[in-house]
Parts: sequence; structure tokens; C-alpha cells
Amino acid sequence: MEKKSVLKIPLFFVCVAALLFSVPCIAEPEDTAEELDACELARKVFTVGCEEINEIKLESWGQISNRIETLDELKVIYERIVEEFSLDGEMMAVQAEKDGFCSVSHLEVKEEGFWQITLQTVPRSAEVGGTYWGIMFATDQPQEAGEVYRKLRSFLAAGQIFPKKGSGQNEIENVLREIGITMTGCLQGKLEEDACRKLADKMAAVVKAEYIEGVYGETFAGYSYYTGSCSHSLLVDGKRLNLNVAMRYNEVDNETYLYVGVPLVYQDY
Repeated sequence: MEKKSVLKIPLFFVCVAALLFSVPCIAEPEDTAEELDACELARKVFTVGCEEINEIKLESWGQISNRIETLDELKVIYERIVEEFSLDGEMMAVQAEKDGFCSVSHLEVKEEGFWQITLQTVPRSAEVGGTYWGIMFATDQPQEAGEVYRKLRSFLAAGQIFPKKGSGQNEIENVLREIGITMTGCLQGKLEEDACRKLADKMAAVVKAEYIEGVYGETFAGYSYYTGSCSHSLLVDGKRLNLNVAMRYNEVDNETYLYVGVPLVYQDY
């Protein structure tokens, strides 16, 4: 089996529509012998289907406050984020738009991976008024991904992100539940429908995950599962899920890209 190890630097843009229509998570502790966080769960499942990880992408987006933070307050939030994750604060880009819209963004390539941060305020007149954030971290190192994931959760849970006490208490709880992990690798050749489903089921079985639903096309497949090994899940159309296994065939390279997402694959495939 031929394997590649290439860190891809993706373009990431957080827009209000994506934030508005993100699906909320429902936190439900489970009585299980092995409790895994999202990063541990994704890696355990991924290694059953593919030995080498090409990329690990951590993403979080959502409304972090129903307040309309000022540009100066956005900068304070930004400064707290870059300090927490040892980023270069001089790389901040500010975009102030008319009618109350303003944003602060950050792109940085470090030895351990690629960072992209967006903070945005939306005025009440847009009917989705508030303060939003998007954070993406990409690496090919599982240990780095796990450390950033746990640090991000601790940072949000501590509630020190806002310049004004009491901002965003309820919104932060939602964002905490929507931190997603996606691991990507390559398999040689094309997998037919039956082989795709068998591989996904085999991978999900390592965490005793229950099959929820799936889809198969000429060049892609995607399957959703639920496992009690992770303490939270998404509720989508009345169905609980927290594990996503997907494949996409690349005819040019004659390879099948394999994705494992917890709770979902938060990217196109």
C-alpha cells in the first residue's frame, strides 16, 4: 500500500452564514469503560483504516457572545488568543466595514502547524447580531493536535476570553461542543461501494460505534456513527452521532482519500 505524508495548508474563511447554520451539539455523558476526547477517538478509529496521517485539522466556529463587541474589544480578545497559543500578535489584520461590521484575522505558519483565526462582530440590524469566532489549526503531528485541542477547550472553559465579565457564558458552552477534529490519509486505488462500507464499519467497530446513516456516490462515500466512548454528540434530524468516516477517490492520482471526523468531517471531501 503506497502512503504519502504531506501537510496541506488550506484556505479557511469564516462567514456569517456558516456560523449561523452550524448544528448545535448535545453533551451527554455516557457510562462507558473507555472515555476518549475527540482527538483520541479520531486517531483510534483512523489507524484501523490507514497507517499514516497526512493532515489533522482542528476547527471551531460559532457565536461566542450575543454582545456587539467594539473593535477595541475584538483586539483584546485577539490578544488573549495569540498569547495563550504563543502566536505572533504582529500578524493581526483588521478590517472595519460600514454599518457596524468589523473583523480581526490572523494567518501564521509555525513549525508545529498552520493557524488561522477570525473574529467578527455583526450588528443587530443583520438579525444575527453578536460576536463570532473561527479558529483552524492544521498539522500532521497527532501529539501537537491533541495538545492544541485540549488547550483550546481549557482556554474556552476558563471564561477569560472576554474583556467584559459575564459576556458569552451560554454561547461558549455551544462553541465548546462544536470543536471538530478531521484526520486525512490516502489509500491506493479506488474502493467500490461494498469495500467502502466494510472499511468504515471495521474502523467504527474499534470504538463499538453504532451505524446511523450513509451515502455513496461514484467518487465519494460518507458514513455516520455514534459511540458512547465520547461524552458529547451532535443531534441531527433527531439522530445522535459523533463519528464520521468518509472517502473521496482521486482519479488523477488513483488514490482514495480517507477522512475521519469527530463529531463530523468539517470540510469538503
